[in-house]
Amino acid sequence: MLVDCRDGAILALASTPGFDLTDIRTRYEELADPKRTPGRPLHDHAAEGWEPPGSTVKPLIGLAAMMEGVYRPGESVTTRGYMDMWQGKRVLRDHRPYDSGGTYTMRTALKHSVNTFFATLAQRVGPEKLCAWHRRFGFGVNNALDVGWQEPGILPTPATHRPWLPSDTWRMGIGQYCSASPLQLVTIAACIGNGGTIVRPYLNRDLAGRTQADHLDIPRAVLAELRAGMEAVTEPGGTASHLVLGGPAKGLRVAAKTGTSEWGSAAMRAAGQAPDHAWLIGYAPADAPTVAFAIFIRCGMSGGRGCSGVAKRVLEVWFERHPPG
Repeated sequence: MLVDCRDGAILALASTPGFDLTDIRTRYEELADPKRTPGRPLHDHAAEGWEPPGSTVKPLIGLAAMMEGVYRPGESVTTRGYMDMWQGKRVLRDHRPYDSGGTYTMRTALKHSVNTFFATLAQRVGPEKLCAWHRRFGFGVNNALDVGWQEPGILPTPATHRPWLPSDTWRMGIGQYCSASPLQLVTIAACIGNGGTIVRPYLNRDLAGRTQADHLDIPRAVLAELRAGMEAVTEPGGTASHLVLGGPAKGLRVAAKTGTSEWGSAAMRAAGQAPDHAWLIGYAPADAPTVAFAIFIRCGMSGGRGCSGVAKRVLEVWFERHPPG
């Protein structure tokens, strides 16, 4: 999906695969059965928040940590590559080559999507405040103003999920303990792109100028820290380094955050029956943002590899028709 990052106007909202309305009466059972039709065409994947968002929440975790005063812009955090040991196994490990530990700033942690960095920040923020920040950005609620078929997904809290364990806080920090939709996640990218306003997406043009929004007083240093990290994601070595625009949009830089989320049981994943979902959020142009986007590909394996091509095409077409400036 694509929105105007300044006020949340929905510019594009799409879900594939689709279906022919004439097939509903004769093929409904087939279309509704995920085993027979894996793409789940009866569902609007852009507006139904039933999948874990993965690492796309990390800019939100960074924002919460800095706004709560538990992380200073530019601060370095040293990790050991995992959060704890349990029965001889490492709990919440980083992906290679970062699983041996290291020292990271917000910029490098976003660029390489270092799990332990954001799990550590989530732990510093604490579960109650962490969940409150998620709610503020529309998690667990229908955040769009007029998308009547939106589904809110699940936002667990210490009050609703007891006992709340330290590992639950860590998993919240990497987007594996809640569920969300592109319609919700796009607000993270839009807020960082527009300088601190949490927009509420809308379809009806008559709502322009009358939308509700939550304005955050984000210090300049905090905003600069997050923007630098998201811009680094599309630079060489970043998790979405292939997201380079061409054609009339050549030279316009994109700021982004990838997400690769696990789902299903451990047995399903071990058997190859639950390939990772792919996510990507961001905004463009990076230096003067006008649009924000969120992309989800079910079982897309990798946010960077799976979604970058889609974002590239959408943004190239948009800026060809609507040149910035």
